[in-house]
Amino acid sequence: MRISIIHEDNDILVIDKPAGLPSAPLKRTIVNLPAINCNTVSCLQEQTTSALEQAAELFPDIWSVAGYAAWEFGLIHRLDTATRGLLLIAKNQQAFDFLRQEQTNSRITKHYRAFCVHAGTALSNCPTLPRLLALQLEHLFSGQTNTQALVCASRFRPWGKGGKEVRPFVSPQTNGDFQNTHEKTYAQKKAGKKEYATSLLISKIAPENLINSIKKYTSIQESLSLVIQNKTVYSVDCELTRGYRHQVRVHLAWCALPIIGDELYGCVKATPLLFCADKIKFTHPSSLKPVEYYIG
Repeated sequence: MRISIIHEDNDILVIDKPAGLPSAPLKRTIVNLPAINCNTVSCLQEQTTSALEQAAELFPDIWSVAGYAAWEFGLIHRLDTATRGLLLIAKNQQAFDFLRQEQTNSRITKHYRAFCVHAGTALSNCPTLPRLLALQLEHLFSGQTNTQALVCASRFRPWGKGGKEVRPFVSPQTNGDFQNTHEKTYAQKKAGKKEYATSLLISKIAPENLINSIKKYTSIQESLSLVIQNKTVYSVDCELTRGYRHQVRVHLAWCALPIIGDELYGCVKATPLLFCADKIKFTHPSSLKPVEYYIG
């Protein structure tokens, strides 16, 4: 699996990461290499490479950037290994510091395309949906409308063995339940303090049109009929400016709309996951002008 270059200049690199390729090295072994006009380090990983390593093979300056972690260098954000999509990488320290601050201030907008099935029920071990959100989804699932725009927001808590998954958390007031609001539940104690919002534009599509819809993102066709059999299919535009691990996947599953192929969050397994980070918008660190890059 190899990355594709979407854009490259003196400051930034935007790449298309294929599904199944990690964003960054998974092994955190750091080895010092001989310096060439700078202190250069490289992350080594057994057996597999990552999108970041492939990018650095082409543009070694990436290794000189001090990133969020020692093994992430100029990587501005990550994608799940199973997710295809755009990654933004800084090629120098000044660009990284600028983009890091932009991300902290929620000024980098990421757009995802998801193809989902209506599961009938929400993901297990999730709180009750806030009333407005539940009403909007009821209109969609009952056929009162074929398109629905909504915002799904929550804090998150680790869940499952080793915290492999996450679950949303909302306060009792958000759900319309004002009882026991002063009692801290186990879930509340485990939940992070920040709230993360995902804007969703959900559109019903005919199952027979799904293949044509996904051609832009993947060539998958095998076993798709089994996944969507007797289920209503939706195409979802997802947008966020501040992200948490598995955020979009969990928010969709909480809405009873697991992504096709997302076995971790309630759907039948398929390869690859029908989920793609297909657009990113931000201010360029040198020109200070808004730029936008997309797949296709």
